[in-house]
Amino acid sequence: MSITSWSFAGFVLLVLVLYYLLPAQAQIPLLLVGSYAFCLLLGVEFVIVLVLLTLAGFWIGRRLEHRDDSARPWLWTGIALNLLALAFFKYADFFVPRLTAFLTYIGLPASVGGLQILLPIGLSYYTLQSISYLVDVYQGKSVPTADLVGFALYMAYFPRLVAGPIERAGEFLGQLARPRIVDNGVVTRSLSLILIGLVRKLVVADVLASLIPAQAFRAPAQYSAPQLAGWLVALVFSIYNDFAGYTSLVRGVSGLFGIELSSNFNLPFFSRSFAELWTRWHITLSQWLRDYIYYPISRRMLRRDPSGEAAATLFLPPLATMLASGLWHGAYLGMLTWGAVNGVFMGVERAISLARPSLPLDRQPAWRQWAGRVLVFTLVTLSLVPFRTSPGTSLQFFRQLLTWKAAVVPDWRLLIPIGLGSFIDWSQFLGQDELAFLRWPRWAQAGLLALAVLCLFLVSWVDIGAPFIYQEF
Repeated sequence: MSITSWSFAGFVLLVLVLYYLLPAQAQIPLLLVGSYAFCLLLGVEFVIVLVLLTLAGFWIGRRLEHRDDSARPWLWTGIALNLLALAFFKYADFFVPRLTAFLTYIGLPASVGGLQILLPIGLSYYTLQSISYLVDVYQGKSVPTADLVGFALYMAYFPRLVAGPIERAGEFLGQLARPRIVDNGVVTRSLSLILIGLVRKLVVADVLASLIPAQAFRAPAQYSAPQLAGWLVALVFSIYNDFAGYTSLVRGVSGLFGIELSSNFNLPFFSRSFAELWTRWHITLSQWLRDYIYYPISRRMLRRDPSGEAAATLFLPPLATMLASGLWHGAYLGMLTWGAVNGVFMGVERAISLARPSLPLDRQPAWRQWAGRVLVFTLVTLSLVPFRTSPGTSLQFFRQLLTWKAAVVPDWRLLIPIGLGSFIDWSQFLGQDELAFLRWPRWAQAGLLALAVLCLFLVSWVDIGAPFIYQEF
């Protein structure tokens, strides 16, 4: 069930009606039942994995309450369970063929070769949530919950189950314990987020994806440099609007239940440095990687090198963090290359900032801030080539990108969805608010609403819908 489908809209409407017909004490159990029903529609085997990891996380969390020496083995047990589940299901496609080849090589039956293991929907996200809960409880940042229903909802909450955001238990469970007030302002905000999400996904991301030929990233030598450059820019806009659209949509749906989900994007194309970029792009994953990988490695390196100027201290924390990010996206050499490249970008930026200290970003001249934005956007866009294809094909892509012979003009239709996505971002940037549109004059709001509905109506006649990119991770 796609969350942009009419069936999902009907499912949400049914749960909403029941939610507000029930007393407050019955609303959380209803949301849990609805979340498991949603998961069941995707596959019963997915529910089994979710239930087992939920029970394990809840039980181990209770064992961590005292945070003494006996708790540490339980912490590592909980982390290991989640990581093993993630590795088993997510990287089976990587390991099974290699295991088959190894068994064949040593002369043993390779029956494992026919094994097909499906990735449970949302596993990449709720395993990280479970790990963050266990670590935060162990470190005393969060209190272990005695509410199994609330914890189960934290793991299974259906608006965010498919592709996040990655929530922290303390904030989410705190909202469940407090009165959830949904007034006219909350409804207006939620419906606006849903509309923005639909436009980003269906009108911008899906249209752009349909205009990018698959061969562009499989056989780039067939195309001219301007065509490849146009499709590469279209790709970064498509990925961004796809995931930002998903996040906006599910945050809007969740808001109708009085539960606020974390924002995952904050105008990343306006980032003036790589450090700033990763506070604006896939924010909840970036924060998770920062808190549980970057900071621990950085603290350990600083104990050995208090000055922080050694090459290992500068490069190892961001490199390890971004390699982990690449591995989380997929066990492919292209993903790891993408992670390594972005880790190097961050390390170089740290080294330059130490060698040549400069003013804080907000105090720098406007021209320098815009130069930083152009540089970051360009390098991040280029780094998506190995993210999208194999390293060998990436080299072909870059070679062709530097060959300006027999240039063919890019498809002009790309400008329409790119322009629309840029308009949304620019309006939010000027208003310093993702819902700056709500402060516009009534006639402007009405015109914008009519345009959004018209665009959604037009794309509904064309079968270009695609699954959300990040639900594949």
